[in-house]
Amino acid sequence: MERQRALWADEQQRHGEEKAAESAARELERVRWREEVEARQRQWKLEDDERKARWEAEDRSRHQADEAERARLDKLRKSLNWSDFHGENRCLRYGVREYVAMLGNVPRELDPISECQGRTAWVNGIDVVPHHCETLEAEGKCHDTVRAHWIVDFEEVNCKPVWRKIEDKGCQGNGIRVRGLLGSLQIIY
Repeated sequence: MERQRALWADEQQRHGEEKAAESAARELERVRWREEVEARQRQWKLEDDERKARWEAEDRSRHQADEAERARLDKLRKSLNWSDFHGENRCLRYGVREYVAMLGNVPRELDPISECQGRTAWVNGIDVVPHHCETLEAEGKCHDTVRAHWIVDFEEVNCKPVWRKIEDKGCQGNGIRVRGLLGSLQIIY
């Protein structure tokens, strides 16, 4: 029995040592795993920081390129001017005349209709945008010409007929009570 107790005590001690060794191995594994996780997290943070820095550099580069392109297009827009601006020979209706002008040499990078519709002209003392625009494409050329039309219904005195001098011719005929007035209507176009 004593021998049994000694064997039992040895087995308990061996078991305790194995358990302690397993516990130490688990703790060592846990420490290694924690270090590996922290290393991965540091690596991921570095990769994220590099990615963010690259994106920010790309954004800055894209923004600078956009600004440069916008400045180039603005310079092109400033070179555009109306030419052959004139009122049509005839009035459209009472107090209304159509004006026409050309916007030539619109580069292909710009939308000719948008450029026309966004550009004002000075008509009868007021800056106005065109009523409508139409593209006149020239084959083989690297630019378009646009014709703009303004329908102006203000300050068009030449489209409002007026009577010229009215003359009183006095009474007409013998015994007839009719007074004669003679005048002419100013011809308008």
